[in-house]
Order: sequence, then C-alpha cells, then structure tokens
Amino acid sequence: MWREADAGRRMIFDPIFPRGTRLPAPGDLPRAVRRRYRIVQWTLAAIGGAVGALYALTLLAAITARGLAPDMVAYGVAGMLVLGGFGVALLVVDVLWRPKRQRKEWNDW
Repeated sequence: MWREADAGRRMIFDPIFPRGTRLPAPGDLPRAVRRRYRIVQWTLAAIGGAVGALYALTLLAAITARGLAPDMVAYGVAGMLVLGGFGVALLVVDVLWRPKRQRKEWNDW
C-alpha cells in the first residue's frame, strides 16, 4: 500500500502481506488483514476514566462543601461514575469499528 510521508513530499510503500505470501487460488477465500488499534482504545478509556473521576470528585466535593459526610451511596455512585467513564469509552470505540464486521457477516447469509 502506498502512502504519503513528510507532508506529501515523498511516497512510502507499506507492505500489507509479508514477501512471499501466495495469492489465493480461484475459488479460495481471499486473504485479509485485520489491524487493531488497541492503543487508541486504551487511551480513550483512560480519558473516559479521568472524566468519570473528575465527576466523582466533584460529587464528593459538593457533598462535603455543604457540611455533609459522604455515605456509602455517594461512594458507590462515585465508583460507578469512574467505571462508567472507562466502560463507555471502550464501548464507543468498539461500536465505531463494529459496522465493518457486521456488514461482512451479513453478506455471509
């Protein structure tokens, strides 16, 4: 696969398959490469967790600012905000990349 590098000043060839990979025979399944971007998923999960932690800290700070002591429910909600931040970010990224897989499976019917 050819791509531009150095702001379009030169072209670079990125091999998709290693040298020597044989082409499929007629009637065989086509070759496919699946690339995963786990670093993006985990980065977004960390950002989502940080946002959830910020909301949780804001919740607990609002409770203590009123002279109240947080109870188990407040800590439970704060924990769910943090876990929800991680989980929602991972689900959003997974759902964004899922349509290609679903379309392929639908064609197999």
